[in-house]
Amino acid sequence: MLLLGNSGTGKTHLALALGLSACQRGHRVRFTTASAMVHELLEAKDEKRLLRYQKQMASYELLIVDELGFVPLFKSGAELLFEVFSQRYERGSTVFVRLSHLLSLLRWLSR
Repeated sequence: MLLLGNSGTGKTHLALALGLSACQRGHRVRFTTASAMVHELLEAKDEKRLLRYQKQMASYELLIVDELGFVPLFKSGAELLFEVFSQRYERGSTVFVRLSHLLSLLRWLSR
């Protein structure tokens, strides 16, 4: 799911409400920002625990990633992030938040 819109339109609030509702129904949910997730991925890679971290991210039934496209990512970080999203494909739901417009998404994907 993509939540698109300008700043202050309630995208993060809506994503948090979806996450809270999923938690109340017993689902495993993780909320993070894109930059925090990239930092955790790079740290896990440096500490030789990347596979364990990726499996953990794949195990959540709902992953909410805020501020995607808001802060520029280095290529290596973007590749690791894309790997997590690929591993989650058809296994769990992912909500992407704060892409101010579709052009930002296309630029981010073309890196």
